[in-house]
Amino acid sequence: MTRSAEILSPTMAVTNDQIHYEPRRPQDSILFHAVNDNLKDFLSSLEEDPDARGFPDFVRREFEKFLACGFYEKGVTRIGCKDPGCGEDYWLPTSCKCRGFCPSCGGRRMNVFAINLDERVIPFVPVRQYVVSVPIPLRNWMVVNHELTLQINQIIIRAIRAVLRRKARNEGVPDGIIGAVTFIQRFGSALNLNPHFHILCLDGVYEETTAGFRFFETQPLDDEDASHLVERICRNVTMLLVKEGYLEELSLEPDPDKEDSLNDDSTALSSCKLASVFNRVAFGVRRGLSVRRVGAGQFGYGQGESRITGRLCAQHAGFSLHAATVIDDLDRERLKNLVAYVTRPAVSLKRLSWTETGDIKVTLKTPWSDGTSAIVLSPTELIEKLAALVPYPRKNLVIYSGCLAPNHSLRRFIVPLVILDPQEDNGEDSVVPVAQDQDSIDPVENEQDRYIPWAELLKKTFGIDLFTCRKCGGPTIVKAFITDPQEVKKIMNHFGIEPRPPPSRPNFEIVYDLAA
Repeated sequence: MTRSAEILSPTMAVTNDQIHYEPRRPQDSILFHAVNDNLKDFLSSLEEDPDARGFPDFVRREFEKFLACGFYEKGVTRIGCKDPGCGEDYWLPTSCKCRGFCPSCGGRRMNVFAINLDERVIPFVPVRQYVVSVPIPLRNWMVVNHELTLQINQIIIRAIRAVLRRKARNEGVPDGIIGAVTFIQRFGSALNLNPHFHILCLDGVYEETTAGFRFFETQPLDDEDASHLVERICRNVTMLLVKEGYLEELSLEPDPDKEDSLNDDSTALSSCKLASVFNRVAFGVRRGLSVRRVGAGQFGYGQGESRITGRLCAQHAGFSLHAATVIDDLDRERLKNLVAYVTRPAVSLKRLSWTETGDIKVTLKTPWSDGTSAIVLSPTELIEKLAALVPYPRKNLVIYSGCLAPNHSLRRFIVPLVILDPQEDNGEDSVVPVAQDQDSIDPVENEQDRYIPWAELLKKTFGIDLFTCRKCGGPTIVKAFITDPQEVKKIMNHFGIEPRPPPSRPNFEIVYDLAA
């Protein structure tokens, strides 16, 4: 794989037209510096605050693991050349493997999903993305009640299924089967809690015939379908909220008694989540105030919304739907890019920068409707926002529905097959589509472990072959995997490597003057 040096990440280096892996330097990032320098004082202030009882253990562990991610002291893998005369060694630190805000581990997870869905899950048929967002009060309930989030996802899937099956029935397919993958994205570009749904749905239905299974591509959606879909989602979600006691039955106003009962185990975490949903600050000298914006106040903010806001884009009573993105059946590269987009990490290091006062400017991916192009957070306000983004442990944020569900009887017949292509001299795996109109498909055990080894992931993503020596070009092997911190320190000191380099603040550059 050929890549120019300008677009390589800091974890790669180019020598002699070859791309080699180099361990990243987490201590050089703004995010690490802000958390490392302020976390202890922030946690101490929470313990002393009578209105907060500190963070729960799973949030504390997330910060502790993040501060150790990418450092040798927490674990190291030694990879060396097989040739004794070469003597080349790679020392690779372990990662934190957290799901919250670590950009490195989030990037790994992003690429794993992109490769897995392309090669092992989504068949070679057209795919449409449905993006559904919900009103702000509902977001607040979703972040503290995962079961409610799953129920809303079921309502959305049923609404999409009803539209696709109706279109299929109109063309002579009575009992179509849909397939979808839901990604529950919990964040906005301002590091605020904004739970919403990205759903990749097969743009059609499967039908069972005497010859097996066949994919039937329905007529494309139109604006009328989008309007009907968002209205149905709004109506059914509202009925659910009334049934569960979140809304008053007659007024459809939030029930204060129900809201008071939705508290996390930690008052501090509840405050962080509530403030994050409404883009406010929960603690510190700016408690209760809105986050500071850059560029807000343009004319036109607050005008009324129309039902149809664009092609296949509809809004209704605080719910919005975007269904204009469609991926062709053979455009797998675009499919991987779309999966990578919806599974991207919450924090982008490229959009963080220092201000002259030592605050942190977070540049928005897209300016808001009122003209806001960035927000400014103090280091403790940043920690507060990060804490709110940490998901509950053992709560799934990716849901497979219909024929793509793991236990569906049709899944093993339609997912792509990863086979060894005898035409390829390099012996690499090839992904081929399954014949959809034959019942002679041998349902070989095609369900593969979705875990992709780190070395294989580097090769698939960046073209970096970790098991080829960067010095002599020969094969390499894993010589040792060490997790004991004391042993790691001894070995690293022996080889003259710092187990944990001191935090080094990035070059301080004034990028925005708050007084201007």
